[in-house]
Amino acid sequence: MITYPRANKTRNTIRNLPIDTLVLETDAPDMPLNGEQGCYNHPKNVSVIVECVAELKKQPRQTIALKMWKNSNLLFGICE
Repeated sequence: MITYPRANKTRNTIRNLPIDTLVLETDAPDMPLNGEQGCYNHPKNVSVIVECVAELKKQPRQTIALKMWKNSNLLFGICE
């Protein structure tokens, strides 16, 4: 949903939430990315979601990717 420019409420929510509270997913296969309507989504598109969050948070892509990795590990109880 956050890849859609008109999803203002969702995009503003992501902008305002602390990064420590986020994990990412793609809504695959049901919710296509913006520009890919009519196609199935795929988990491999999580990199597009990372890029979108990086833009919304005005942070480097690598920062977002690393933090999402750590948040996911914490959520699932995986030790680093």
